[in-house]
Amino acid sequence: MQTSMIVKLLVTAIVFAGGGWFAATQSVKVTTRGHPPPADCRGKDCNVTIMFNCDASPCVPYALPEVILTKPNYKIQFEIDPATNYTFASDGIKFPSGTAGTNFACQAQGSKKFKCDIKPGTPPDIYKYAIHVQGLDVVDPWVVNY
Repeated sequence: MQTSMIVKLLVTAIVFAGGGWFAATQSVKVTTRGHPPPADCRGKDCNVTIMFNCDASPCVPYALPEVILTKPNYKIQFEIDPATNYTFASDGIKFPSGTAGTNFACQAQGSKKFKCDIKPGTPPDIYKYAIHVQGLDVVDPWVVNY
């Protein structure tokens, strides 16, 4: 009984070792997208480009830079990558209602640009906002106000 258990364990170990060796010797392509550091726009206006990841269908918009450090009394200008045919929906850049919605005033500047004013007295916090591009799902990155 004990000998058969040892044989089973030994066979199992050999099978898993062989499978691991086989998997390790195969060529595998892994793609990752690095995250750049936050854009430090404290004390100045900030420009953000809306890019598109089209590895899947439909494409997914994302902000570049992804994280923005800001201060009150400045602006964030969002612009869709001019190399694309995408345009903003009527609510292209929107901060949710409540505290964030009252601290950021966003207006369309044509079909590919949105300007958001950071109002005086905006408290330091991390604010979620939405990017809404015509024909694509809404995504929601963050702004950090210091």
